[in-house]
This record gives sequence, structure tokens and C-alpha cells, in this order.
Amino acid sequence: LIVAPKVESKRSTLSVPYGAEVLLSCQSEAHPKAMHYWTKNGTMVIDKRKASKSKHEIEEVLQSYRTTLHLKIRHVDRG
Repeated sequence: LIVAPKVESKRSTLSVPYGAEVLLSCQSEAHPKAMHYWTKNGTMVIDKRKASKSKHEIEEVLQSYRTTLHLKIRHVDRG
């Protein structure tokens, strides 16, 4: 079974105050499993949970051919 890649996000724009924490999510469907990653200004966002004061946390939830990808951003800034 092959499922062509499809990506969905419920929101295209989100406003939060500086310094706040925000959780972004999107779902994709694909088989075989697709590569998933978040970018900021064209650069891949890295999950640095092991570092103290990590700004980004990424979680990938797999359900058969569907993947939900979450990105938690702490201390939102202008960049």
C-alpha cells in the first residue's frame, strides 16, 4: 500500500505575545513514512531538550500511516 504524502495544519497564522510559550502542530499522511522536520527562516529547528534552557521541543506521534508533529516553542521572540 502506498499513500501519497499529504500535510495538514489547522492554523496558518498564530499570534502570541513575546515571551509566551506556544505549541504548533501539523499532521501528515504518507506510506512509506515521510521525513518530518520544522524550519525557521529556512533553517531546520533542532530539538535540544537535553540542553538546559532549551527553546524548542519536538514530538512525533505515529499512528499507522499518519504522523502528528508538535513543536513547543518557549519564550517566543521576534526572530
